[in-house]
Amino acid sequence: MKKNISLLCFVCLIMVSLQALAQESLSDIDMETFRDHAAKFEPAKIVNPFSTGQSSNLDELTIEDLDLTGIVLNEAEQYALVNGHLLKVGDGIAGHKVESILPEKVILRRLDITFTLSIEGRL
Repeated sequence: MKKNISLLCFVCLIMVSLQALAQESLSDIDMETFRDHAAKFEPAKIVNPFSTGQSSNLDELTIEDLDLTGIVLNEAEQYALVNGHLLKVGDGIAGHKVESILPEKVILRRLDITFTLSIEGRL
């Protein structure tokens, strides 16, 4: 019983010490210095993990360059992996808009012209 009380007192002492340390370190924050320091850094560039790195601008690609490598479908969402870029309906690529994503193909539209990308091959 004495061991349990001693252990409980020891744990309480540690918790009180940690709480005092945490309050002390938070009160030392100088917000002006923090803002100045944070303003010196630019946010990290967001990189698409599926990108092949060939072209960061999807409109720089031509329709002949496009290669459909994967399609993901579920009831709520449809995605296509084209030239390493993850696209959804409405996205633009090579001057075209993704009109629809079907189980084995993607339909692209530019004005009145449609192009079909299929899993088996290009256009």
